[in-house]
Amino acid sequence: MTSEQTREWVAPPNARLPDFIICGAMKCGTSTVHKLLNRHPHVYIPTREIHFFDIDDIFGHTDFYFQDKSRWVWPNIASNPQGYWAWYLSFFEQAPEN
Repeated sequence: MTSEQTREWVAPPNARLPDFIICGAMKCGTSTVHKLLNRHPHVYIPTREIHFFDIDDIFGHTDFYFQDKSRWVWPNIASNPQGYWAWYLSFFEQAPEN
């Protein structure tokens, strides 16, 4: 990929991004890691899974797709990077300042 093609993957300036990401296969202990980390007073974890990296999986995440005027619509960072980043960053708005 060229830098032109990947420009939309650069976070907006001053965006509050996570310090870590929990990832793993199903039934591998990620829920336990989530619960343990969530107990720490300086760790903020959104209440639901975000699925930032697998949002294009229509069969696994049908809630990301909706019908608009007889066509299917889904989040696409290339067509609307500002909207996509706003959606992602909205999960961290409730995080306290550390």
